[in-house]
Amino acid sequence: MIHGLYLHIPFCERRCHYCDFNTYEGMTALAQPYCEALAADIRRSAEGGLRAIEGGLASVYFGGGTPSLLDQARASFGLAAGAEVTVEVNPGTAGLAALRRLRQGGFNRVSFGFQAGQDQHLEALGRIHTVAQSDQAWAHAREAGFDNMSLDLMFGLSGQTMDQWLASLGWGLSRRPEHVSFYGLTIEPGTRFHHRRSQGALPLPDDELQARMYEVGVQALADAGLEQYEISNFARDGRAAVHNRLYWRNVDTMGLGAGAWSFVGGERSGRRPTSRPSRPARTPASSASAWRAGRPGPRRPAWPCA
Repeated sequence: MIHGLYLHIPFCERRCHYCDFNTYEGMTALAQPYCEALAADIRRSAEGGLRAIEGGLASVYFGGGTPSLLDQARASFGLAAGAEVTVEVNPGTAGLAALRRLRQGGFNRVSFGFQAGQDQHLEALGRIHTVAQSDQAWAHAREAGFDNMSLDLMFGLSGQTMDQWLASLGWGLSRRPEHVSFYGLTIEPGTRFHHRRSQGALPLPDDELQARMYEVGVQALADAGLEQYEISNFARDGRAAVHNRLYWRNVDTMGLGAGAWSFVGGERSGRRPTSRPSRPARTPASSASAWRAGRPGPRRPAWPCA
């Protein structure tokens, strides 16, 4: 019996330079039929005998989300009282109206991929948002009624100084988040950054500086009242991510959608593409912006299904 459900929607407006997730840019025309297929997959999984623990799912986590898929998850598996329902949202496209629809549709936790407090670093990472858009997205989410909010930050960026990292931490903490995740940049094969690094065109902070960045980050979050409960995750009292803890406890969780992974019955399984799909005619930028009204990271499309 599963405790949690992860749903992955792999379409993004632009793939970040460090991203090695199963994502596809410029293919938003596939979003609606994909979400319809994902809803059918949720239904078939339940019909095939997959069950949630008594009382319903403790957590549903959307790597890109839509109220219609949450409705299907609720109908197929049930949601426990007080279940955590998280959606990842891009600060560059997080409109107030869309955030309100999500909150009214049953999402009660939102996660933003802010990554840095300087536009120069956001641009270098290939992000589509600015610091000002992050500020606006955060305010919109609060106005929409979200009281459990997380933000992501990255250290060890090319050209990043300790002062800039401290500034990013201070800027993020000034929003009084309930939860913060921060990560050191890793260079993964097949990414744009990997290619640039192999050409000697991507200098990074040395190991000693990156270690000190991590240490000062841990201390800064502790000073702000966020307790470290995992290597890269920090939360105020009672706000540790339920879904994260399901993974760390190795309890049964189901992942559905392209590239999603599951741990059920003591076995880990994933969905790997046999080949990348051919790209349809590119969706006009205006349409892409409309459907992506909340995507925070390379793996975080918005809610392209109504």
